[in-house]
Amino acid sequence: IRDAKKHRSKNAGWPEAAMAGALGIKIAGPRNYDGILVEDAWMGDGIANVDASHIFMALRIYCVACILNVFWLILFSSLPCAVVFGPGSGADVRTPDTKYYVALQQV
Repeated sequence: IRDAKKHRSKNAGWPEAAMAGALGIKIAGPRNYDGILVEDAWMGDGIANVDASHIFMALRIYCVACILNVFWLILFSSLPCAVVFGPGSGADVRTPDTKYYVALQQV
């Protein structure tokens, strides 16, 4: 995460730097695009020469993150809004908004 701000994109630096740190590799850095040298900063402190094993490790990390996201989605979707956001937050689905509820009854 430390190197995220080195990326040209404000958004892409975060996941790239996190993955580089998790895999123990260096990514980005100086490279050629159509014969033009691009002098970007390295992200990560590990090795620069990666192989297929790093791709498989990255895919495992990605799959675990997806499974965790599904777990959190199921957990939070099964809770009432008041439990997630706190009582009195206006998100309690068990007590309808009085004005809205009265307007529905009048229709």
